[in-house]
Amino acid sequence: MLKQTNKNIEIIILNDASPYDIDAIVNKFSDGRIKYLKNKINIGSKDLVSVWNKILELASGELFVLFSDDDIYEPNFIEEIVSVADKNQNANVFRTLVKIIDENNCEINRTANVPIFENAHDYLVNRIKGKRQHYIPEVVFRTEKLKATGFISFPLAWYSDEATCFIQALNGGIVTIDKYLVNWRYSNSNISAVGNIFKRIQAGVDYQKWLQKKIINIWDDSNQILLLNKHRTEQNKKNVLIRTARRNIFLGTFDILKNGLIVRQKFGLSYYLIITGVLSFIKNYSRGKN
Repeated sequence: MLKQTNKNIEIIILNDASPYDIDAIVNKFSDGRIKYLKNKINIGSKDLVSVWNKILELASGELFVLFSDDDIYEPNFIEEIVSVADKNQNANVFRTLVKIIDENNCEINRTANVPIFENAHDYLVNRIKGKRQHYIPEVVFRTEKLKATGFISFPLAWYSDEATCFIQALNGGIVTIDKYLVNWRYSNSNISAVGNIFKRIQAGVDYQKWLQKKIINIWDDSNQILLLNKHRTEQNKKNVLIRTARRNIFLGTFDILKNGLIVRQKFGLSYYLIITGVLSFIKNYSRGKN
């Protein structure tokens, strides 16, 4: 971030009781724009969104972006965002296109092009349909507006970025810069990717309830949107079972069946989806994709 062409920034670094020597890294930089704080105990592993909101509380700039220590911004990211925000005073949410990189900084994918402007309704529908892919480090908010709601909290921060973007976009929509200015690092160790199976599924259940309260009766197709999201939530239950199964044909099948029955009892899940989950796992395993 210190290499940004726009120098008018503040960088808030939160050491969430990391086992690594973060102090030594931060102390290498003598820059008044850096604010450094430390948690006495780790809270992100239990409530990631509370960490986001703690950083947000300390922010004093007009715009706010939440980035992870292993993601990379292009040097003109802030400059481009500020320019677009200045030209679109009615909007509160801004984003760019993203390159997905691996641990060696090699590009492995890209997000697809999206409309320059999208209202909250269309954003939500396209997200639910899987037509919009985004990551929290690419999304920039107007700080004052975001502080009024905070980041919406769900277990393991699942759906939290989507819910927050939707709420902030209700007034003014989302403006997209048609440039790849963010490099998001894919990692199997991401907190939201490795968390407890049942917390992930609980997040989907909580999000559906939250969404129903927010959109019921505000649009003509609100009920259809809720049905679409309910279907997505059910599919996500199955997908979580597949992704968290051990990478062994017998143990993985056992995991899906055992955890699927627990999910059915706790959250509701059809036998059909449990069985199709097993079949998908076996199919992918035979193709070497697991």
